[in-house]
Amino acid sequence: MKKSSWFLCAAATLTAVGLLVSTAAAQSSEPAAQPPEPAAQSSEKPREACKADIERLCPEGKPGQMCLKEHEAELSPDCKTDRAEAKLLMEKARQAKATRAACKKDIQKFCKDAAAKGGVGKCILEHEAELSPACKAALKKSSAMLAPKPEPGN
Repeated sequence: MKKSSWFLCAAATLTAVGLLVSTAAAQSSEPAAQPPEPAAQSSEKPREACKADIERLCPEGKPGQMCLKEHEAELSPDCKTDRAEAKLLMEKARQAKATRAACKKDIQKFCKDAAAKGGVGKCILEHEAELSPACKAALKKSSAMLAPKPEPGN
């Protein structure tokens, strides 16, 4: 991936994170709330896709996720797919949090006004050369995680 492509992708991530932070800050005089833990963000879809597997593989009432992990090889394709998607979502949420932490000082230094207006991504691009090594590394890692994966066979 070209340098500018990964940086644009990472800047988009920061824009989304910046919008969340600035919206929360604008609604409260308290510090911006942390986003919910990834497990709290999960939808009904993974549970629904795995419902039959839980009933079939976990009849003793063992907690669903623990039981599903023990029976990973026996899961239906839909359940496997949804579990993989949920895992990726949690990884992305953790990386977004790490990127926000790594770039916090850079955002405060270069983009304080932009954060309140939701323009963090553009601002970060304008200050790319001045960013701290930690922020640059976190942005690169985020963009690699968010980059579209090639379709099989293409």
